[in-house]
Amino acid sequence: IKCDKRAISKMTLQLEKVMGTNGGWQDQVGGLYDGVKLLYTKKGTSQEVFVKRLRKDAEDKFAEYLREHALLYFTGQKRMARNVLKGVLKFYEDNPFGIAKEIIKRLKKDSEKAFEALERCDFDVFAQTLNSYWSSKKALDPGSTNPFVESIIARIAPWTSAVSLCGA
Repeated sequence: IKCDKRAISKMTLQLEKVMGTNGGWQDQVGGLYDGVKLLYTKKGTSQEVFVKRLRKDAEDKFAEYLREHALLYFTGQKRMARNVLKGVLKFYEDNPFGIAKEIIKRLKKDSEKAFEALERCDFDVFAQTLNSYWSSKKALDPGSTNPFVESIIARIAPWTSAVSLCGA
């Protein structure tokens, strides 16, 4: 079945707004388009999403790298996207010096840098960038993690090159 992925994405965003979750577009677009991709929109309230897909050969090498090196760990900790968004918006509202804007710029820059590293199959730079991204997420919203999760991360730190949490 052929579908209009842009239309589905827009309808899902509208549904999330009606439901009061105030979510974004990243999850639905991430699920609609296969593979490793960089998602972005233009500035403004209209969120037309653009998708840049990783080259197939680089994606295959990344998949092989993940099979050999990655660990996906279920913490059992729940985070709601709407609560994360509320925390981020409050931080944005409460800081008059534009710190939130600078952190968001760094998040965007790190996303692009990570994607470029994957295009070059430079997994060391990818790991460094992922760590920077994770630090920025925690700076933007300390609720992105909690002491239990941080204790897990601390225990595995000697054997890891990068850490991040999935989802909200």
